[in-house]
Amino acid sequence: MPLAAKLLAAAIAPDRFSPINLIAEAIPVPGPLDEAILLPLILPTQRLTPPALREELRSQAAEMAERPGSRMGTAAMLWDVAAMLGVWRLAFAWAGGG
Repeated sequence: MPLAAKLLAAAIAPDRFSPINLIAEAIPVPGPLDEAILLPLILPTQRLTPPALREELRSQAAEMAERPGSRMGTAAMLWDVAAMLGVWRLAFAWAGGG
């Protein structure tokens, strides 16, 4: 993979995959402006990636999409939901709701 594509991807990835919005959208100009600057960088990153590598990664993604889900992942998700419901029930009871 070319160095330029790696650098562009490294610049874009933290903002795209972060659960925290670094510049809040509520701020009138800088909020939407970070999207306007970073999103157009995705296309050059894709164009700089060799077509053979893109096809290989697409086929790997298609194979992963066809795989059955993880039982441990499902169990962890159900455990999290049960824990959230338990916390909600305790908070409800603590607030005098039952």
